[in-house]
Amino acid sequence: MKSKFWSAVLSLLIAFAAWVYVITVVNPNSEAEYYNIPVVLMNESLLESRGLIITDGEDATVDLRLSGNRSDLSLLNSANITIQANLSGIYEAGHPQLTYSIFYPGDLPNTAFEILSQTPQRIDLTVERRLTKTLPVVVNYTGTLPDADQYLTDRENPVLSDQTVEVVGPSSAVDQLEQAVIEIDLTDHTETFSQECPITLCNADGEPVNAELVKPSVTQVTATVDIRMIKDVPLRLVVNPGGGATEETSEIHIEPSTIKLAGSAAALADLDELVIGTINLASLNGQPRMSFFITPPEGVENLSGTTEAHVSISFPNLLTKNFRVTDFIHQNLPEGLEAEIVTKELTVTVRGPRELMEKMKDTDLTAVLDLSDAQPGTYSARVDFVFASGFSGVGVVSGNGYYTVTVTVRELSPDETGPEGG
Repeated sequence: MKSKFWSAVLSLLIAFAAWVYVITVVNPNSEAEYYNIPVVLMNESLLESRGLIITDGEDATVDLRLSGNRSDLSLLNSANITIQANLSGIYEAGHPQLTYSIFYPGDLPNTAFEILSQTPQRIDLTVERRLTKTLPVVVNYTGTLPDADQYLTDRENPVLSDQTVEVVGPSSAVDQLEQAVIEIDLTDHTETFSQECPITLCNADGEPVNAELVKPSVTQVTATVDIRMIKDVPLRLVVNPGGGATEETSEIHIEPSTIKLAGSAAALADLDELVIGTINLASLNGQPRMSFFITPPEGVENLSGTTEAHVSISFPNLLTKNFRVTDFIHQNLPEGLEAEIVTKELTVTVRGPRELMEKMKDTDLTAVLDLSDAQPGTYSARVDFVFASGFSGVGVVSGNGYYTVTVTVRELSPDETGPEGG
C-alpha cells in the first residue's frame, strides 16, 4: 500500500466493481427510444379483392420509448423491431384508424419491455375505391422534318404497339384521366422510323394529372411513323414511229404532264419519269385523243389523285393524203403454187412532209404481198408498200396498222409444172 501506482489500480478496480453492482443489482432496468420504425400492413391483397386501395398512410412509421433490462434493450434498434397493422377489417372507403402490434427480434418476448410511449397510438389511413379504366393513346408530334416540302408524314395513322392503356388506381385520380399521351419527335427524320415513347396520363384537355398511385398496363408505347419522299414525276409515252411520223415531228400533249408521287427514297431515286403507255404513230390519223391509266410502281403512292392521263396528238408539219394504188405484186411464192391477187385497187392513206406529199402521185406507190407462207385457197393477206425513189420520208397510215388484199393461191398440176417440176 506504500506504492502510489498499485493504490491507483486498486481504486479503479473497486470503482468498476461498484458500478457493476449498481447497474446489475441496484438498478438493472433502463429506458431507450427508437424512431421511424416502418409499419408493415398485413393482408393488403384483401383490399384489392374488395375493390379498395390505400391512398395515404401506407408509409406510416412509429416512434417508441421502451423500458426494460439494460442488456435486453441493447439488442434492439429501429431496424429489428417489427410493427404490424392488419387491414382485413376494412370493407369500405374511408379513413380507418388501425391499432398495431409490436414484435421484438430473436427470443425476446413481448413482455420483456414496458412501452412508456408510442407515437402515433393508431395508424391513420385513407382508403378509396379502386377503379380500372381504359384510356386511348393520343399522339402529339414535336420537331420538324429537314424539308417538309419534300417529305410526307402520315401523322394520322401512326402504327402503335398499344392503341389503349389500362390504368388501375384510386377513384379520385382515375376519374380525372381521359387519355394516355405520347410525344413523337420528328426532328431530322427522312424515312419511316420507330420510337419508344413514354406515356403521360392526362385529363380530357391533355393536361398531365398527378397520378402517382395509378398503375398503367404499360409505361411506354412503340410508335412507327411512315415518312415518304415527295417527288414531281413527268408522265411519258413510249412512241413507236410510223406512218411518216416520229416523236420529233409529232406534238404530243399529256394532261396532266406531271404527277406528285410519294414513296421511299430508294423507290423514287431513279424514277425520273413514269411511262403510262405506248402509241404506234402508224395507226394514228388526224388529231387523235386517248386516255391512259396512271399506274405508279408498287410501293409508290399517287398523291395527285388523278388516275387517268388524257393525251392529244397532232402532226402540224405533216400532210396526209389518200392515194389510189393499182400496182400490186407478190413475191416469195413457194414452188408448185400459183397466186392471183384478186384486189385490183386499194385506197391508201399516206403521211409525210408537205413538200414530198405535194409531189407524190398514185403511181409512186406499189403494194407488195409476201407469200412465203402461202397455202392453197382464197384469203386476206397483209400487204406492205414500197415508195418510189425520193419518198423515203413518208409512210402509210392505217387504223389497225396495216392493209390487206384478197389473194387466191392454187397448186399447179404436173403438166403446168413441166417434166422438170417447173
